[in-house]
Amino acid sequence: MFRTLFGTLITTLHGGSERLGQVKSVVCASLFCLTGWYWLTPASSSIPASRKDAANAAIKLMLEDIRANRGDAKRAVLFHFDNDPTDYVSSNLRKEILSTGILDLEEISLPNRVRSKLNLRIPVYASLEEVVAAPVNKTTDLLIWGQLTAFELNADNTAVISGDWYIINAKTKQTIFKGTISTSRENTTTDMQQNTASSVSSSAINLFYNILVFTLFALLIPIITFPLLRSTAAKRSNQANAIVIALYGTIGGILAFLMVGCSFARTSTTILFFIAFIANIIYDLAMLSFATRLEQ
Repeated sequence: MFRTLFGTLITTLHGGSERLGQVKSVVCASLFCLTGWYWLTPASSSIPASRKDAANAAIKLMLEDIRANRGDAKRAVLFHFDNDPTDYVSSNLRKEILSTGILDLEEISLPNRVRSKLNLRIPVYASLEEVVAAPVNKTTDLLIWGQLTAFELNADNTAVISGDWYIINAKTKQTIFKGTISTSRENTTTDMQQNTASSVSSSAINLFYNILVFTLFALLIPIITFPLLRSTAAKRSNQANAIVIALYGTIGGILAFLMVGCSFARTSTTILFFIAFIANIIYDLAMLSFATRLEQ
């Protein structure tokens, strides 16, 4: 009975000839996947004007120090600053260096550009030792890297930014200059205050939302593209079945990767990714098996 009802539902949903049904399912699946990509991609972070002003003042002082300590250097690598999740300090320091022509900075890598466009966090070096050991081109003269300890609003809505940053000789691996990130040179470093409970709660809500979106799309994609599964099943070819399952598995893998924030940094998210990916493959195989039974 379930088989008959499900087959009637699919036929009614798609209708038309077999060829037209395949085209419609591919178009619907493409639009569906793009929508899923959009829903699973994090929203961009909004920064209050006072925080921007504090960061811009700090960047202005950093530019002065770069001018004074660059020597004869021409080319440099600007690494993404640690603890700069909004990317405001790192990206705007890069823009100012390039716009003033102080140094010729190497391009951001393609994976990091993609992450930036998708509002995903860029991988960072968490210590000076990691920065020094990072691979760079032989033509690179300087390495620039920093670490924020505070970039926040106080209770009176005034902004605080603090931290340390470094200019390193890329050839000798020696630190040329160590500076303080602040709005004025008299400011002392302030420890960043974090509301851990609020952060954990927000992360849990976002993850739960991503799991729901992934589940919805993983369940509906094979249903929307069921004519494609039926035409594949009708060929009775193991090779065709393998190609279709590989295609569906790739789509599911991409959505699962977006679901966990495009990061395997934590064991829990890595396990969640593999559970979602394997469950999605099993479901796709079950749908293909159902299509095969309908064609017999």
